[in-house]
Amino acid sequence: MPKVKVSVIVPVYNTGNYVDECAPSLLGQSLPADEFEVIYVDDGSTDDTLGRLEKLAGVHPNVQVYTRPNSGWPGAPRNHGMEHAKGEYIQFVDHDDTLGPEALERLYEHAKRNDADVVIGKMSSTMVRPRRLFRHTVDACTIENDELMQSLSPHKMFRRAFVEEHGLRFPEGPWILEDLAFVSTAYLKAERISVLADYPCYYWMKRDDGGNNTQHRFNPRHGF
Repeated sequence: MPKVKVSVIVPVYNTGNYVDECAPSLLGQSLPADEFEVIYVDDGSTDDTLGRLEKLAGVHPNVQVYTRPNSGWPGAPRNHGMEHAKGEYIQFVDHDDTLGPEALERLYEHAKRNDADVVIGKMSSTMVRPRRLFRHTVDACTIENDELMQSLSPHKMFRRAFVEEHGLRFPEGPWILEDLAFVSTAYLKAERISVLADYPCYYWMKRDDGGNNTQHRFNPRHGF
């Protein structure tokens, strides 16, 4: 049986039909289905999200669904997903964003070719996003010499052994910048960080309700 190359971790909460919009981009990857897994972690949804996820898992053997009591923030479900991940690399995706069709395959190949601990794939969005960082593909870069601090969102590929070696976890609970804590620590600990700039890997989607800011998505005081 082929090894799992990538574990895609998706925290969800009261996601509703956004599950159905995001899922095809994850499940239609050019990487063979038996070489990656999609791990959904439901953070105590109160709508029909869990039912939608279980329906997906019933059709796709590489989809796993886990549930946990509501935390109100994405850190805890992301950590929960990492505990179950089997992939050589971990890719974080938010439930209302999408991946380019060849994203996982290209990111994984770039990671392996450069023996990278972290790979940053080109982001595309109708909103503000890092631009200088993605001017060209880079095999190895550093915080000192490159534009890494432009991109502190977690939507990147991380080597799982590297994450485990350094005990990297997202802060749980009401941390407004929980992404920054995880990603900046990863940047500082990584021996090699690579940038894949010649293919749009991650599409950061603008939602109709304006709920794209991660902390607002999960914060029960703001709602979805």
